[in-house]
Amino acid sequence: MSSSEVISVAVGTTLACGVAAAVVYWKKRGSKCTCVIKIGGSACTKKDEFETLDDEILSKTAEQLSEAVDKAGARPMLIHGAGSFGHFQAKDYAVSKGDTEESGKPEEGSPYVMSRFLAKGFVATRASVGRLNSMVVDVLVKHGLKAVGMGSCGYLWTSEKKLPWFTAWGHVLYEGLSGLLNAGIIPVMYGDCVLDDKQVCTILSGDTIFYWMCRAFKPSRGIFLTDVAGIFDKPPNEDGAKLIPRISARGDVKSSIETCVPAHDVTGGIKTKLASAVKVAGELGIPVYIVQAGTPSALQAMEGREPEVCTVVVP
Repeated sequence: MSSSEVISVAVGTTLACGVAAAVVYWKKRGSKCTCVIKIGGSACTKKDEFETLDDEILSKTAEQLSEAVDKAGARPMLIHGAGSFGHFQAKDYAVSKGDTEESGKPEEGSPYVMSRFLAKGFVATRASVGRLNSMVVDVLVKHGLKAVGMGSCGYLWTSEKKLPWFTAWGHVLYEGLSGLLNAGIIPVMYGDCVLDDKQVCTILSGDTIFYWMCRAFKPSRGIFLTDVAGIFDKPPNEDGAKLIPRISARGDVKSSIETCVPAHDVTGGIKTKLASAVKVAGELGIPVYIVQAGTPSALQAMEGREPEVCTVVVP
């Protein structure tokens, strides 16, 4: 073995031991995650106005979350959707389709796996959602919450748009999130652009990350904060729409739910949200509450109480 190989092995062993020691240290401290909360893009942004934050709803959500943490001992982990950030850029450059479209395939003679067009869209989309994440974290911090933004790009990879369980880099992300939680810091993740081992890249929705975090951290409940009171039997803006108060993860969900997805929503809208909630409840045995952001029911859900107005997806 050459001297450089010996050095590489020594450095690698030292890093591995250091990481292992750090993990043991952080797991001795802190507290369990009590709830994973997904703030919908339509609840934290004005979804039909390009890159516009909904300050009123987001501030109310931060105020309620601060109260739940201080008075009810909530230990949340957060994810937020993109809303009017990121979706438009992702759609214009077909980021979710990767190189399955001709515009995404690399130019002849290029050393890269992604076309210049697709790379530009990937970067523009990430920059947009990154701006939103900074804004969301700023509002949370102003309301006394110890929150930091966390992206999944580079840590979570998909395969044909599906998120595998549990990759090596996913484990690194898990340990980082655990360390923050145990330090009393709230991680704030978001729907993101990620690399894909079959189609180069895609969009990983916040709803998919919601399932990943529930499976990894096993909270007592999951919460979706949306711009409506829950799941309706048809689009809630239509006459006669009725709130469905309870959905069994073991029942026939799809046949009774009609959904409406905005044209620029590249992550699947309410369909993805409901599918994620059903998966969390059905596979993990964790109830998921879908409530309107900023309402008394939202606070009740954060505090671990039964919300008065909501849709609960039960195991």
